[in-house]
Amino acid sequence: MTEISAVQSASTAATKTNHPYAPSLFDRFTDLVDSFSIPGWLFYAVFAAFLVGIQFLIQWNGGTTTVSAFPLAYIITIAYGLGLMHHLDTAAEQSLKRFRPLMTISDAEYDELRYRLTTLPALPTLIAAAIGAFDGVIVINWIPDLIKVQELHFADNALSLNFNNVVSLIVWAIVGVLVYHSLHQLRIVQKIYNRHPNVDLYNLRPLYAFSTLSAQTAVGIALIVYLWYLFAPLLFNIGLAGLLFFTGLALLTFVLPLWGARRLLVEEKDRRLTENGKRQRSAIAELHRRVDENELVDMDNLNKAIAGLESEQTALNRISTWPWKPETPRAVSAALLFPIIIWLMQWILKRILES
Repeated sequence: MTEISAVQSASTAATKTNHPYAPSLFDRFTDLVDSFSIPGWLFYAVFAAFLVGIQFLIQWNGGTTTVSAFPLAYIITIAYGLGLMHHLDTAAEQSLKRFRPLMTISDAEYDELRYRLTTLPALPTLIAAAIGAFDGVIVINWIPDLIKVQELHFADNALSLNFNNVVSLIVWAIVGVLVYHSLHQLRIVQKIYNRHPNVDLYNLRPLYAFSTLSAQTAVGIALIVYLWYLFAPLLFNIGLAGLLFFTGLALLTFVLPLWGARRLLVEEKDRRLTENGKRQRSAIAELHRRVDENELVDMDNLNKAIAGLESEQTALNRISTWPWKPETPRAVSAALLFPIIIWLMQWILKRILES
């Protein structure tokens, strides 16, 4: 038993040594969730239901006969934020596997890259959580209790207000970690595109691998904001500018990490078109030489070669240099713009009814 323990300790030490940094508390939490015998999505669903139950009891204890949606959506953000980051880690690992054929690195280098992509460093994550919690303190102190009761629909008693002040700290700490998680993960995606430029224009599926990840990140983050807007009339007072800001931010989250892949595709397409142009110039020069010297034998093969080069040029020009499937940006745009359309319809309807 002593020998087995010694071997396990040595193996654990070696594993920690191979990792570039220690994992964050969030990653230790997701490892714990993965060790359960139930699917991760079910755990977060049960966790969200548990939080909703607590919020409902707190509100009901305050004498509120009907619990409004915002207090429930607000506390669900805790489970949603944790579940979203867990899901994005899984999606990132799957995207990296699909991208693997384009990478000329060893298995050890691949494992390190996978670790960096799916694991947050401990200290920066803690700092991000602290910054988020600090923002939560500002929000708590900035919003008067009267507004919390009348606009955010928390129960009008000390228990409810104090409880949701604590919830705010947790929510904003998780939001801080979520923002850092997205920046960290998408920065690694940019580095992957910059360091592994093996591109095959006739096999673009591996290059599209991370577009799904960036799309899910953008929509996942925007969904939190839209839910808050939907259930909190106070936020609608900010107007369309607030929604446009968050929508633009989500779109940048989708596009910016993939800009490296866009650059690779443009460069490879330009290179192929340049080579094709050189070959066409040589073939046409040979055609001119034969015509000038009246060497008209076997012209059919030369004409076929020129036609083949022209077909290649046409095919290359048709290849898109955007690093995603055509339906991906349409789906992201629809998901992000739909709330704005609903807001505009409500605003127009309100103006019509008030006139």
